[in-house]
Parts: sequence; structure tokens; C-alpha cells
Amino acid sequence: MHDDGSTLVAADSGLTADPALNAEYRGTSLSYWQLVRRRFRRNAYGMAGMVVSLAILLTAVFAGFLAPYAPQTKDAAAIYSPPQKVRFFDENGLTRPHVLGFEEVMDDETFEITFQPSADRRVDLTLFVKGDS
Repeated sequence: MHDDGSTLVAADSGLTADPALNAEYRGTSLSYWQLVRRRFRRNAYGMAGMVVSLAILLTAVFAGFLAPYAPQTKDAAAIYSPPQKVRFFDENGLTRPHVLGFEEVMDDETFEITFQPSADRRVDLTLFVKGDS
């Protein structure tokens, strides 16, 4: 114990300098892999990396379910269109999730094509849709 009454903690062992606190660890011997697992679980960055890695792995395993269209499927009319914002509100308030269609508008001076949202081309989003197959 220190002069201020705090106990000294051994690095990553879970043991303290106070023998009364170490009673639960007496007589037990941990294997190498148990020690590695205990140290890994205490590392916040390691746990965050494991969660991200598992999410990527599960996305790859269930890719056919999450993206029902084949990678070769393309809509030639919308090849240069930007991502669309998912909307939950319209002029009537809260509604189903949907995206707005868009219109291509070309600037006469610069010939730049821009995409403007069009409220009359609303597309509702649904789950469990039938894909290419």
C-alpha cells in the first residue's frame, strides 16, 4: 500500500499487492491462451477492431441477402447519378422511408449536368425485395 492508502496494482495481472485481495487467485494457474484472452478483452482498441472485423465478415457472408442485385446489374440511365438521401418526412409530415427521383438539368453556359430532386418521382423503400434471381 502507498502512504495515501491506495493499493499497488500489478500491470495487466488483476493482482494487487494486498494478499487479502489476491485470495481468489491463489492456487489457480491460467494457460497462455487464457492470459492472452484476458489481456485482449481489456484492450478497448482490440475489442473495437474485433467488432468491426466481425461486421465486415458478416456483411461478406450475407452479401447476397443484403444486396439482392448482382454486381453486373447496372441502370444505364442512372450511371452518373449521385447517392440519394433517404427521407422520412414529406409535405404531410412523417411517412414511410422513401427517396425522391431526380431530373437531369444541364447548364447552358458550362454544359455541366446536375441532378435535381423531383417530388413527383417518389420511390418507397421496402425490405425483402426480389432481386435478379
